[in-house]
Amino acid sequence: MAKSKLTGVYTGKLKVEYIDGNMWKLDQSTNPLTLKMCTDSEYFEVTPKHGFIFDFASIPPVVRALYKKPGTGKDDGRYGRAACIHDWLYSYPPEWCTRKLADRIFLLGMELDEVRPTMRSLFYRVVRMFGGVCYGKPSKLNKLRKK
Repeated sequence: MAKSKLTGVYTGKLKVEYIDGNMWKLDQSTNPLTLKMCTDSEYFEVTPKHGFIFDFASIPPVVRALYKKPGTGKDDGRYGRAACIHDWLYSYPPEWCTRKLADRIFLLGMELDEVRPTMRSLFYRVVRMFGGVCYGKPSKLNKLRKK
């Protein structure tokens, strides 16, 4: 049997307020960012909560030392919306969302934002290998984000 293909579309805008050297606060007060997705048999929708604090990508300190975090907005061809949605799903996963699906949604989001295939493959593989430690544990993610 063939695998279901996940497809989707963003609605709304990614609007954030800069907090400090690493953290951002999501402003969903007008035109909220939502990712609407479906497979051949299911429909999913993700809308992070207004005021969600995140860092666009929780890069572990050891990896951060080797890799400078790139830009995050669509204008520079990066992964901002995908990272916001992924951080939300990792922090507060709905009952329908497994870690594997959250990571697949991250990949879809990067595809929608036309992130270069090599970069999206690298980011996807890293979250698949190391993300399990933080999935569904906002306190662990928040500790990581503060470093």
